[in-house]
Amino acid sequence: MELAKLIAPNGPWGKAWLAAHWERKLKKQDYLETDLRTLLQSISLRRSLVSLRATGHLLVGACKIYVKKCTFFEEEAEEVRTALMMASPM
Repeated sequence: MELAKLIAPNGPWGKAWLAAHWERKLKKQDYLETDLRTLLQSISLRRSLVSLRATGHLLVGACKIYVKKCTFFEEEAEEVRTALMMASPM
């Protein structure tokens, strides 16, 4: 029962669980708002409450969130680079 509360959509591990299983249910803002350091620390502290399989699912979700964050950062950096190239005099 404890795991069901933790992985509920409004629970502390909900976004990681959704990222692992239903990526398309999360919006860009959900990915950006997720604090991976706190999430992973919470998973580490409570790992005795969940099975190894469920822990694996949560870690896969955390990795997918990290990949999305990196993708968003890369897109933003590309936009800035393009804006700087357009603004610089030639």
